[in-house]
Formats: sequence, C-alpha cells, structure tokens
Amino acid sequence: MTALLPATILFLPLLAAAKILLLPKPMKGLAPAVSVGSVVLTLILSLVLWAKTGSDSTTVTLGSWINLGDMLQLNIGLKINALATGMMLVVTFIGTLVHLFSLAYMKDDDGKARYFAGLSLFMFSMTGIVLADNLAMMFIFWELVGVSSYLLIGHWFEKNSAAEAAKKAFLTNRIGDFGFMIGILMLWKATGSVTFDGIESAVRGMTVDPATTAHRADHDGRDYFFCSAGCRTRFIADPDRYLTPGAEAGPVVPGVIYTCPMHPEIRQEGPGSCPICGMALEPETVTAEAPPNH
Repeated sequence: MTALLPATILFLPLLAAAKILLLPKPMKGLAPAVSVGSVVLTLILSLVLWAKTGSDSTTVTLGSWINLGDMLQLNIGLKINALATGMMLVVTFIGTLVHLFSLAYMKDDDGKARYFAGLSLFMFSMTGIVLADNLAMMFIFWELVGVSSYLLIGHWFEKNSAAEAAKKAFLTNRIGDFGFMIGILMLWKATGSVTFDGIESAVRGMTVDPATTAHRADHDGRDYFFCSAGCRTRFIADPDRYLTPGAEAGPVVPGVIYTCPMHPEIRQEGPGSCPICGMALEPETVTAEAPPNH
C-alpha cells in the first residue's frame, strides 16, 4: 500500500485547521465549510482505506524521525490493519456528525472560525492516535488531543467558568500523561522497542516462570501501576463526577466529544472497582459551576 491514502487521511484535518487560521477576516465565514468538507472527505477516504485493507496488516513509513543507533530507531509510521481502519471509521463518522451539529449550534457565534479550527485540530489528533505505529507518536497526538480539548472547552474564554473548566481539564490530563510517559519508558526498558510491532515481537519471545515469586511480584507491581495510572485518570473524566460539568462551560459539543468515549465499561461497573484489574476506585466528590445557557 502506498503512503498517499493514509497520509491524506491523517493530514487533511490539520490542513483544514491551518487554512481556517490563515483565512483573511472577511473570509472567516468560510471556516465551517472548510472544516466540514475536510471531515466528510476524511470519512470517505477512511471507507476506501477500510475496503482496501481488509484483513491485511502493514506499516506505512512517511519518513525517519529518531535515530540513536542500536538504542532507539523511530520512523514516522502509520499502522494500517483491520483494527486501525475500523476505528478510523468510528472516529471520522462521529466527527462528521459533530461537525454537522456544530453548523447549526455555532451559526451565530462570533468565534466560530476559531471553534472550527479547534475542531479540525481535534480530528487530526484523533486520527493520529488511531494510525500511529509507535507509542512515542501516540503520546504526541494524545497531547494534541489535550491541547484541542483545552481550546474547545475554553472557547468562551471571556467567561470565568469556561476559562477555569479549560484549565481544570488540561491540568487533570497532565496527571495521566505523566503515567503514560513512565509506562512508555518501562515498556522500552522491558522490550527494547516502543513500536507496536517491536513490542509484540519481544513479548512473544518472552518466557515467564510462574514459580519465580520475585518475577511475578515485579510484574504484579507494574500491572497495578499501569492500571492505576490509566483507570484513575480516566475515571477523573467520568461525566457524572468531573469533566462534563466543566466541559459544558464551553460549547456543548466539546463536552460530548470529551466524555462520551471515556471507557463506558467503567461507568457500567460503577465507581467501586476497575473492570480490568478489580482495583478499588474511590474518587473524591468534585463540584463544578453550572454551564451557561447557549
């Protein structure tokens, strides 16, 4: 498979965001059309990519990124398989619905050009997370999701409630980012790679002696850490407790984007325990300012 199709899917929303920001003021009214057009085209191209991929799995390299010799070598690569293309359909389809809803919801907003630029940046970030072939790239796109969420939630930044909600969401996610970074470094140390293919190959070659208590205890500690960092940070994003009341201080659309994908299985299990590891979760009660009426 050539790099043209997946690269176009990845960078089209970014180009739309840049185009919107560079539009002269008299032409800012074209921002919704540029943003919506890019996401619809991305959805169509994702359908084409899904149909062409089938059950195949390949990595498309766009260029070299980091070369530290035998220590670490990373390319700007896109992982194309059934899982990635299927998730691309989900991301671009929901993104298209959000954009179409925003056309009416934000039609009278003076800052709609800035809003649609942020929405396109969010789409670029999400497609990057889905297509990245290594954890380092995924982490960068994850950070861009945080940046675009900050911009969207704080869209009405002249209101204290929106500004505070944006800061709260941004700072909360930094906690998870710290755990994410540590997890990447631990995987790199354990497997010698941060690419998904490299990690999979290393794990397949590992042998674990169940009788070695110290080895088991070490891995149990790592498992607890990973699950603790991931689940607790995501649980902070639980819509009934933390981010949704604040996220809705901005346009309701980013509030929906930000909280709906957040691990529904955790909400189904209730606040008592993590459905993956059974770890007790006891979030503190957080109050948030009521969203403005728009």
